[in-house]
Amino acid sequence: IIEYPLIIIFIICGAIFLISTSDLVSIFLSIELQSYGLYILCTLYRDSELATGSGLTYFLLGGLSSCFILLGSALFYINSG
Repeated sequence: IIEYPLIIIFIICGAIFLISTSDLVSIFLSIELQSYGLYILCTLYRDSELATGSGLTYFLLGGLSSCFILLGSALFYINSG
């Protein structure tokens, strides 16, 4: 699969950005960059029923966790002034 190294590079770049961030927006963007690569990696093998079901589950749970991260960072920003 030709796209496999590119997906791994996106995941590694997200991890490096997460280590080097200093504000909430960059933290959120680096987590999302990592998670999109992981979603694609989970659903890479479409023939397997387990891969397709788990990829959809990860995608839905990832969207829910992104909402919680944004809500938490907004509340933190509001309370800190």
